[in-house]
Amino acid sequence: MTRIALYAALSLLGATLLAPAQAAEASRFHASLLLGSSALDDLRVDAGPIDGRVELDRDVAFGAALGWQWTGPLRLEAEFLSQRADAEALPALALTDLSGRVELQTLMVNAVGEWSLADGAIRPYAGLGAGWAMVEIDRIGNSFLQLSGDDDALAWQALIGIAVPVTERLTLTLDARYLRSESVDYAIGPAVQIPADSRIEATRILAGLRIGF
Repeated sequence: MTRIALYAALSLLGATLLAPAQAAEASRFHASLLLGSSALDDLRVDAGPIDGRVELDRDVAFGAALGWQWTGPLRLEAEFLSQRADAEALPALALTDLSGRVELQTLMVNAVGEWSLADGAIRPYAGLGAGWAMVEIDRIGNSFLQLSGDDDALAWQALIGIAVPVTERLTLTLDARYLRSESVDYAIGPAVQIPADSRIEATRILAGLRIGF
C-alpha cells in the first residue's frame, strides 16, 4: 500500500505542475492547524538472538504548518507534527502487555501542488516533503527486556488530499501522508546494552484548518 500511495502522489504532483496556473489565492501566505490519526509501523527488533517486531497501537497526531504560495499551483510549507504510539506486544518472544512507547516529532519542508475543480469548490492536492525525524523509544518492554534510546534521522514523506474552501481565507483539508525515516539507533537491555536500529514508518490521516493572511 505504501508504494501505491507514493506512486499516486507522484502522478498527481506531476499532473499539477503541468496543468495551467489557477487563479491566485486571496493570500500568498497561510497557516494550518492539523489533527488526526496516525499508525506507526511495527518497530523492528533484530539483535543477536532477538528477531521480531514490537507491535504499536494507533494514536493521535497533531501539529501545524506555515506555507507560501510560490508560483501557479505550487506552494511550499514548513510543517511540524507530533505523535506517540504505545507498545503492545512482541510476538516473536511471546511478550504481551508491554509498557513504554515510541514518540515521534517531524519537521518537514513540503512542495505541494494544488489545483481547482468545480469552479474552485474542490481543490485536490499532492506533494512530497523532506526533513528531520526526532525519535524517542521510551523504555519499551518489561523487567527482563527493555528497548530504549533517542535519535534523529533524515526523513521524507508523500501526501495526497483534498481542500474545500469555506470562506475567502478559511479552507478545510483532509489528507493521507506516508512518512519514512532513515535508521535510528537504540539499545536493547536492561542488563547488557545490545545496539540495534530500525527505520520509522508512519501513515497519517489528518484533517486541517488552513488560514490565509
